Amino acid sequence: MEDKLEKCVLEAASRFGFSLKEKQLEAIMTFMSGNDVFVSLPTGYGKSLIYALLPVAFDLFKEQYGSIVICVSPLVSLMMDQKAKFLLMGIVAEFVGEGQLDSTAIEKVLHGDIQLLYISPESLICNPMYRNMLLSPIYKNKLVALATATKHTFRIVCQSLSLREPVLIGCLPDRSNIYYEVQPLPEIEEFCEEIAKELKEMGMEYPKTIIFQQNYSDCQVMYRILSRKLGPYITFPPHHPKHLEFAMVMKYTRASTVEVKESVLRSFSDPKGILRIVLATTAFGMGVDVADVRVIYHWRPPSSLEQYVQESGRAGHDNKPSKAILLYGKPSKFVEQGVKDYGNNKTKCCRQLLLNDFLFVMNHDSTDNDNNNCCDVCIKL
Repeated sequence: MEDKLEKCVLEAASRFGFSLKEKQLEAIMTFMSGNDVFVSLPTGYGKSLIYALLPVAFDLFKEQYGSIVICVSPLVSLMMDQKAKFLLMGIVAEFVGEGQLDSTAIEKVLHGDIQLLYISPESLICNPMYRNMLLSPIYKNKLVALATATKHTFRIVCQSLSLREPVLIGCLPDRSNIYYEVQPLPEIEEFCEEIAKELKEMGMEYPKTIIFQQNYSDCQVMYRILSRKLGPYITFPPHHPKHLEFAMVMKYTRASTVEVKESVLRSFSDPKGILRIVLATTAFGMGVDVADVRVIYHWRPPSSLEQYVQESGRAGHDNKPSKAILLYGKPSKFVEQGVKDYGNNKTKCCRQLLLNDFLFVMNHDSTDNDNNNCCDVCIKL
């Protein structure tokens, strides 16, 4: 049976031109063998491929059509990005949640004419139509959950989902190509002046950058200041009338329209896209796969180290050298102690502080980093 299982999984991967990594194959095989599985892997490793291949692998194994995987996600950006990516691969994917206005798509979901369904927690909890859908014969017993998490999150997820002796598969979410740095929070005018100056000088050579904000109002304020300082250079070429298509700076928050969100994802994901800087809240932080992001700023500290590792891990998915810079100011009362320790640290390796509480042990001596490529503390040693 195990030989047949592995054969079906590998065939499913080969149909879409993929060669599975060790942990991807292990996770799929373990789940298809009837186990609850908790997967914790670094950003960019390919977690989404694990659940995306399951419908095809199950169909091959059972020798019948109709397997469906449901992915619960709070982020519209992730659902839109993943749906588009998997449709291009030939996997029938759809999403249900804010921004889904296509009645045909909703009908497909209700009838089970899909392989991969992304759905928001709000839709599951608040809409009886979707709650009843999950109880129908089409959807029963067709759910997998995956996560990248600390030990604390692992305990909460296992308890909340009533996982039965879950098999833990993964590795430490260490991104060795990312250089970590902490700087004092500057004045916003000064910061935007420097960004605008470099963007004007470099144009399309400016590295793709995400500036994470902790709330919508900060995002709005920074966008207004950058727009003022850039003037006509906010588009490329300068003065271009089609701002949405030719913008070099855009913001992405829950309040952004569907049109703006789609434009950001399309331009930022395109290696030849014009968009250079995205000002974003956590709405943009998870699951959006843009290979060539070079710099991640955090304007003020995030609430947890887990959030910081997840969002800073958006950089360097192509394994090229990248930077994650925390602009550390007075933290709010909602910021965990671990983030405060990281922001105030002057003596310990930043990478070790970030990863100490994750599910796997880090051996600093075994990493690929030398002191010059690790963090702003190690470089001084």
